[in-house]
Amino acid sequence: MASFQYAFSLQDGALHEANDELYLVPQPSSDPADPLNWSAWRKSATLACMSLLPWVANFTSSSISSALPVYASTPVFGLSPTPFSRLSHLITVNIIMLGASNLWWVPLANTFGRSPIVLASLLLLVFSSWAGRATSVKSLLAARFFMECGGGPADAAAPDVVGEIYFVHQRGRAMAIYTVFLATGSLGGSLCGGYIVAFHGLSWLHWTNVILSAITFGLCFLFQPETLYDRTTAHDSPTVVSSSSPKAGEKPRAITVEAVTSATTASTASYRPYTFTRALKLATYRPGIIQNSVAPFLTFRLPGVWLVSLWYAGLVGAIVTMSTIGPQLVSAPPYLWGKDAGLINVGGIIAESLSARGWVGLQFGVGMVAFGLVQAPSVGFNYLIESYPSISGDCFVAVTCVRAIVAFSWTLFVGHWVEDKGPAEPFGIFGMLMAIFGLLTIPVWMWGKRLRVATAKLVLEGVGM
Repeated sequence: MASFQYAFSLQDGALHEANDELYLVPQPSSDPADPLNWSAWRKSATLACMSLLPWVANFTSSSISSALPVYASTPVFGLSPTPFSRLSHLITVNIIMLGASNLWWVPLANTFGRSPIVLASLLLLVFSSWAGRATSVKSLLAARFFMECGGGPADAAAPDVVGEIYFVHQRGRAMAIYTVFLATGSLGGSLCGGYIVAFHGLSWLHWTNVILSAITFGLCFLFQPETLYDRTTAHDSPTVVSSSSPKAGEKPRAITVEAVTSATTASTASYRPYTFTRALKLATYRPGIIQNSVAPFLTFRLPGVWLVSLWYAGLVGAIVTMSTIGPQLVSAPPYLWGKDAGLINVGGIIAESLSARGWVGLQFGVGMVAFGLVQAPSVGFNYLIESYPSISGDCFVAVTCVRAIVAFSWTLFVGHWVEDKGPAEPFGIFGMLMAIFGLLTIPVWMWGKRLRVATAKLVLEGVGM
């Protein structure tokens, strides 16, 4: 409590000290293997792999949503057809495991490295291929359980990798690219699933997921080097890029840095070259797996983690329930969209097909939520990386766990809820919760720095300030 009293007693001038210098954060070493020193093409290739990973994971998770009306209306698993409220569990099991699996994936990634864990998770996605041959709901449910256990690192380990290869002032653009792929994967899966089933059958819905996962595995094996790096080399002084001093009464100017050279006590020549063959090495080890397993739970003491968690959880819960319920609504009379049911996820793009039958509101809602789903993780993940860089991976685990619990709760009950009360009541309550989550931004916006000062002792020394 004393920390909060101290933080909120500070004068504004103590919180906002202007200067015209840009410090490189983190400080790079002279080792060519240091991810901060990689060439532009290697960083771009890694970013591409880490962006493709969540796209494929979310595509595999959501592609079945627009095919649920087919499962519900045909005796795929015997007579009589499986009710829609039960089929929605195929979505909920994905949602919960996509977040909960990070409770073991991220501690393992912090111990044995990012690359082997990403590859192992992709193998799980590939080996869940029996979904294409499932003859019962239970078998398909088990396949999708393991499928999203494999998709977990896309939400927590992948943004950590992006944060480890770029300086703080370069991460905004990289994280924006990552989150665009993160958000559009679920929309793309929901859009395409109905057409895959219509033209190739239900089994090819799952074989498509396997093919995409296998391609991603190959690309990550070749172009995603290990980014877990111990930067132990001492530095003479922090690398600084300065602009000219401002005139009296003039606000310091912002500067842009595209390329910098770090000055360190060690010479680059003393390190081995970082060749393509060396980049394929997977073996690494950093002790402390027990501490790494406990660390994500400790981040719940940080207000910023709760804010980003609730942002992300509300948006994912909303988009998943819309993608699950939407195709069911437009497949039934009076709409009868059939294989086009996935188009409900396009938002306003097909506005030329406007009718007076009332589906436009759902289209508009999906479009607004999808827009938020692109923006909120981009801003929120950057906020966590910059505020708590040494524990950002643990923060991501906390975020994905909260997201999984909220989204799981919404999708688990929404099927029965819509059958009993219609869609207006559940989606109205979801909208109210989204508004509450959004309003929590105001105190962090006004007193965010004071909150970080107050909780600084809860973070490793030297970060979070």
